[in-house]
Amino acid sequence: MRYWTIGLCLALSSFAAADLQNGNFDSDLASWDLNGSVNWSSEGNPADGYAHLNGSGELGQKRWLCGDTPEPDMLCLVTFKYRSDAAAAVPVLSVTFGNAGAAGAVTNLNGTLGVWTAGTITSKECTLKDILFSQLSASPVDIDSIKGVCVNAAPEPASFAGLGLGALVLFKRRTRKS
Repeated sequence: MRYWTIGLCLALSSFAAADLQNGNFDSDLASWDLNGSVNWSSEGNPADGYAHLNGSGELGQKRWLCGDTPEPDMLCLVTFKYRSDAAAAVPVLSVTFGNAGAAGAVTNLNGTLGVWTAGTITSKECTLKDILFSQLSASPVDIDSIKGVCVNAAPEPASFAGLGLGALVLFKRRTRKS
């Protein structure tokens, strides 16, 4: 089992943290572009807040670098959490994500009935990015914990070698016990 863990760690080790500013909204909405009705809320905990979109609100950040350096061969993966009071069948949030200055891909997300739900979007190339969250329904939407990382679309040869080595050792171990 230990060899599988080592191989998995090798496969997941090639990523870089993004330069997305204030994605946790700890104390305010600084570094974000706001349009419409967007405010900061904390539900009583001033050290941990989130963005609250209410009434055609938009929250965006332009020209942030996904990763420490541009990596055109890697994918940019953005994770976040969101919630709304709308029913699960109602689209409440639109996320536009793509290369800086270009038209990005649009992803629509449905309501969550008041429960924080994980959202994930990807874009080719770890380069300068634009991201825009737009409210789609009359139901308010909360957004928090926005993080971006660069990931390999396919594991590197060294990752495959680590996984293969772990599988080989595990196979040898099983055949010895039989």
